[in-house]
Amino acid sequence: MTDALSYAAQLGDNLIRQAANLCDLDASCALLQKAVGITDGGVAAHHFSGRCPNPEHPETGDPLDWEHAWPLISPSDRERQLRAWLALEDSFRTAANDGSIVLLAGDGMTYLAAATDLKVGDVVTNTKILETYPTHFIEPGARFVVVGNDLDNESCILDIRLTPLDAAKMTGGNLQEWGNCVQFYGPECEGYENDPEVDPSDRHNPGNMWSKATIPLRKDNDLLPLDYRPGTSDCQSAPGV
Repeated sequence: MTDALSYAAQLGDNLIRQAANLCDLDASCALLQKAVGITDGGVAAHHFSGRCPNPEHPETGDPLDWEHAWPLISPSDRERQLRAWLALEDSFRTAANDGSIVLLAGDGMTYLAAATDLKVGDVVTNTKILETYPTHFIEPGARFVVVGNDLDNESCILDIRLTPLDAAKMTGGNLQEWGNCVQFYGPECEGYENDPEVDPSDRHNPGNMWSKATIPLRKDNDLLPLDYRPGTSDCQSAPGV
């Protein structure tokens, strides 16, 4: 693991609070990014891509984009969000520096295997840090249940949910916008290309995008009891959890 100080520790409370007192989200992030040398704004964009309850009309439940909500929320709420974003930056930096991007053995599944093999109720284990938005913060070893699989249809979506035990391990702002829902979009949606001379409809061809290992999951159906699998409760906690 890296011995580098966390971004929050490098910045110090005073500078973070100074950023939290700015009424423009971009300016708040830019101040902190410049101070510690963060040149890629992608992680901040992911963290602040969700929506925030409207503090002026909390009874309506109408959420605002973070950019629009930033001038309206309190500096203490802004500080909390900035610290959650910096913690996410830490996790990316640690994975890049110490090689922990892959901690578990096992190849990623192909889209073809996922489309044909994964059924509702199956259990899968994450073998890498998930990089598909918005789940880049979920570490290897997390377990999921399959809620829906439309990869072989026009919608091309694999919907899996963190098990209650794994969802309980998530801290900070990571799950506040997305709950425990994770969706993978099929290769047609992600823009992967086939190897030359491969018919895109020939999904079993080794050169086809559907046959390439692109989803960092392995099937592990005996890992969890049936109580943790989706049914009428749609992946809610089992009794006693």
